[in-house]
Amino acid sequence: MENKYKWIRITDNFFRRGKSYYYYAQTNGRRISKALGTNQKVAFAAYNKICGEIAENRFLKVKKVQKISFEVLADLYLELYAKKKKKSWEACDEVYIKKLKTFFGKMNIETISRRHVAEYAEKRRGEVGPCSVNRERSCLRKIFNWALYDWQDENGNPNYEGKNPASRFERLEEPEREKFLTKGQLINLLGKCSDKLSKFILLAVNTGMRKGEIRSIKRENINLDKSFVYLEGEQTKNGKSRKAPLNEIAIAIMKEVKDGCLNLDYNPRKVFEAALAESGVLAAQDGDFHWHDLRHSFASFLGNSCSVPIETISKLLGHSTMDRRLKITERYTHIELDTLLEAVRRLDVFFADIVGGLRPNSATKVRQMANKRKSAKTDYFISCSN
Repeated sequence: MENKYKWIRITDNFFRRGKSYYYYAQTNGRRISKALGTNQKVAFAAYNKICGEIAENRFLKVKKVQKISFEVLADLYLELYAKKKKKSWEACDEVYIKKLKTFFGKMNIETISRRHVAEYAEKRRGEVGPCSVNRERSCLRKIFNWALYDWQDENGNPNYEGKNPASRFERLEEPEREKFLTKGQLINLLGKCSDKLSKFILLAVNTGMRKGEIRSIKRENINLDKSFVYLEGEQTKNGKSRKAPLNEIAIAIMKEVKDGCLNLDYNPRKVFEAALAESGVLAAQDGDFHWHDLRHSFASFLGNSCSVPIETISKLLGHSTMDRRLKITERYTHIELDTLLEAVRRLDVFFADIVGGLRPNSATKVRQMANKRKSAKTDYFISCSN
């Protein structure tokens, strides 16, 4: 008995399967199947029409394979997409692409296969940790996705119609990083920093703002009277605007920024790394400490030393609530700016003995405010924990 699901070739790319007739072919790695009906004469006429369209490059829109190297594609992705759409392109995409070019650089994008991607990942695993391998492979996947769905010619036709060789790879397991400063390490670090770098660091550990958020602060968005700096959506990682509350230490620094006496729009990476090494903090952290860990330190100081509830810390960090139930609850339990201010002001007390890096008048004011707050009774957080 004939299997009704079996493909039976009648001629070239003309097939019958059961009672239906099909055009079936493969081109540029793509399988093309088109049903032509159940009447053989009608189906064969449709098949001949398709063959005519193929001869004119109209049916499958067959294009000559473009001989474009990966390095050219990567540069186009960087210029046409990453620089326009991603705030972190310089610190992330540009760095990852530089590594990817060392392996895929001159290769034709049409010839890059999953085997090549696996070989690259295996090679990099012998050089860096799993986090770096995952980020670089993810960048490679995004480049090909951009080529597939967004890279078009002047007529709106896709420039690349191949496959994404970096898709559907299982991520390598990443070790959890728990890096944050102790108060003693912060004191040692500040002792090896310039006045400008000290204020950058103090701002980070007193507000929890990311480096990019601090660098992009606009003078007109600093509100010293109400003790907050407004971060616009384009300045934050998740694209949501927020008000970052300022304690007395942060206010003293922000006053200099607002007055134009202090410019924080620079990348402190190199001087920060030098200060880490010279202060002994890098060795104490097993050679693994980054600027973003100052944000972790902010959360640690609030939670472990100032007894601030985790919900308040999350709000201060600008985290988006992912759990649907928590999102619903959040609608009815807004954490007011006054509550957030009370939380960060606890750091005034905690850091009262290490604010010498500020201007003399500012440091004195901070100490006075800290002593005042230390003696005052605050019942809010006690009620939160009950």
